[in-house]
Amino acid sequence: MTEKFKITCDLFTIPHNKNEQILYAPRVGFVCKVNQDLINLLSDLDSGKTGKINREQKETLEFLEEKGVLNGSKELTVKKTFPDKYTPTQVTLFPTNLCNLRCVYCYASAGDRKPEIMDWFY
Repeated sequence: MTEKFKITCDLFTIPHNKNEQILYAPRVGFVCKVNQDLINLLSDLDSGKTGKINREQKETLEFLEEKGVLNGSKELTVKKTFPDKYTPTQVTLFPTNLCNLRCVYCYASAGDRKPEIMDWFY
């Protein structure tokens, strides 16, 4: 391989359907639908097992390099500065925790805790 490619950002794959996955690099603002061949190529890159790549693979890797996924990303940093005085600007109300969808990101945990319902008058 004449050129060296390296994954240089947080990169995730999300199953999409039988033959495709979503390639997601949230901190560089990149999302793309890809096939298993590309996932395998990126896995080989990450483990250093890449042998000779063909023209089509090279073009794809150059595209990912241009988007900041390979060879030096400019990831956005999350700023965690807090004001000296607590001055909230918004509020979120959770009227219930009785949902049963089990979304991995959700506070309700699909009813794993004691059921609660918010009172109308607090």
